[in-house]
Amino acid sequence: MRVPFLAQTKNRVLRGDVCSIRLWLSAAPGQTLEGSARLFRDLREGIAAKIRDAVLKSLGPEFEIAELLFPEQSSDVLLRISATDYVVQDYDSFIKALKLLVASLRASLEWLFDGRVGHCIVRGQWHAGSSLVRLQLGMPDSRRSVAAGLQQPLSVLLIGTLLGSVLFPFLNDRSNRNKLQHEERIKIAMMIVEQSHETDRRLSNLMNYLVLFRKDHNDGSEHESSLKKEQYNARKVFNEMYLSYAAQAWWWHWNVKSESSLSALATPEESKRVGQLATEYSQALEQGSQAVATLWDPFLKRRYNPANPENDVLITKAIESLTNARKRRNEVAVEMARVFASH
Repeated sequence: MRVPFLAQTKNRVLRGDVCSIRLWLSAAPGQTLEGSARLFRDLREGIAAKIRDAVLKSLGPEFEIAELLFPEQSSDVLLRISATDYVVQDYDSFIKALKLLVASLRASLEWLFDGRVGHCIVRGQWHAGSSLVRLQLGMPDSRRSVAAGLQQPLSVLLIGTLLGSVLFPFLNDRSNRNKLQHEERIKIAMMIVEQSHETDRRLSNLMNYLVLFRKDHNDGSEHESSLKKEQYNARKVFNEMYLSYAAQAWWWHWNVKSESSLSALATPEESKRVGQLATEYSQALEQGSQAVATLWDPFLKRRYNPANPENDVLITKAIESLTNARKRRNEVAVEMARVFASH
């Protein structure tokens, strides 16, 4: 006898267009993006490689990029993802995995552009494809088919009664617990990416503040007493910004390490890996802070000399060092997020 609810798997298979994603470059506050369209054309191969790598790592080998476009005269990337016979175990969790993929793509492209246009923001949108829409529309029908199957002949009802008294409650409870655990892991993964972006923003603000101080005070004829007062006021503002940055940036990754160790959200192997990544993240964060400190010391802490020709050299080196540290730190953050998004 064929039991209808045992044949539900076919209703959860993705085959064909899954989704389309649009990514575009947006200027950070106080910056412009002149020549960004040309930059997109020059970096096509690098962008395509990062997109392929992110899709493979986030979704798996059953998915592929069916189309990848770089529209002329725009800072956009358009891609279409398709699947070959991928069985979706949980629709909501799969949707969250797609959202995490978009966040990962945004972070990857921001690192790629940072060294060329300075700190920038990559936006992203995704839209469901025909295969995903069919899956969503078919799910209620699948649930109704289960109910219909349980109302069939007495033998099926008897089996259902026997199983329902022991096995179904156990499986249902286990499924609910696994779903909740997976949702919490996805939340942590999204939080890691978001917190890393927030640290980027705060570090960039600190660096920009020091660079603007240099631009505002580059005249060697400025009166020393006036300059000293300006330096004092700027130092007060900068210290408040730094305290806010330190409160956000230096703690969240260690909290993730503690949570993964003390809760049941991660396996012992995953907890160990997260601890290693938290240490690497802290080291990269220290490098970023040191890059900012190389300007803070001569501009705001010690007596500032506007006519010193080394000022602009220091700025160039500090920005380069901050960019390298940011790239490494965000690579570690995405790797940490993937630990939690892997199941």
